[in-house]
Amino acid sequence: MISFLITSCTTQADPFKWVDTIPDPWLLSETEFEFYLPQFHERFPNYHDRLKALNLWRVGTPYGLFCLGEESGKDNDPILRADLSDCTVHVLTSLAFAESFTWQNARDAMVDIHY
Repeated sequence: MISFLITSCTTQADPFKWVDTIPDPWLLSETEFEFYLPQFHERFPNYHDRLKALNLWRVGTPYGLFCLGEESGKDNDPILRADLSDCTVHVLTSLAFAESFTWQNARDAMVDIHY
């Protein structure tokens, strides 16, 4: 009886396992990436859970220094990206993605957060 109770309490489904079943975000186009943003909101309505899930999904993103830019002028790097990240970019873009349902929403949030 005791082993049944222990097993029952420890085998609850981990909602964060879902992120292991979807493609790596750094391999996706903006359109493909955008497809998953509403799913994060649906599966993780709590903001902090959604932020955690997005961060778990993005573990393994290739590292690149100074990978964000102005999209014009001398700094043509994008304002928002998912294919490269450094520590600061990871934090900023994760916040933007957690607030957004579309790539454009995330880009707009990124401008508000970072610029």
